Amino acid sequence: NNLGKIEADRRDIDKLIMNFQEQIRLRPDNYLFQWRLGNLYMSKNDPEEALKQYEKALSVKPDYFEALNDIADLYSKKGRFNDAVNAYKKAYEQRKDRHDLIYSIAVTYAKQNDLKQSIAWLQKLVSIGYKNLKRLETDKDLENIRASSEYKELIKNIKS
Repeated sequence: NNLGKIEADRRDIDKLIMNFQEQIRLRPDNYLFQWRLGNLYMSKNDPEEALKQYEKALSVKPDYFEALNDIADLYSKKGRFNDAVNAYKKAYEQRKDRHDLIYSIAVTYAKQNDLKQSIAWLQKLVSIGYKNLKRLETDKDLENIRASSEYKELIKNIKS
């Protein structure tokens, strides 16, 4: 049954966590173990512990893209938008071609009601080939900027 499988999966995650903790004890300089441990905590719905592990990964390798991006996502979910933007921008410096990253920056600015920055990042996104109008038009996080003339102009330019 499904409940039995969920319980077995949970036990497997706990075993994996213990294994990664042991590996980290033996090799504390391995940022990948820290990051993977953070992901395991996320799968257990423990964002606080996940954040700690991602931060430990960054203390070993400050420019580790995956940890920066995961931290930014966590900050955004917690409403820590300034921290989220800072982490996203650090990740962006490494991967300027990532549509999802640029989109996340634009959305985070929109959540802060910063129309100017949100539009600027959306324009940057469009300039590298992004054309997903449906997502732009339906994403609830962009609702507060859709009425602006700047947003309407951006959409018009995508359509043309």
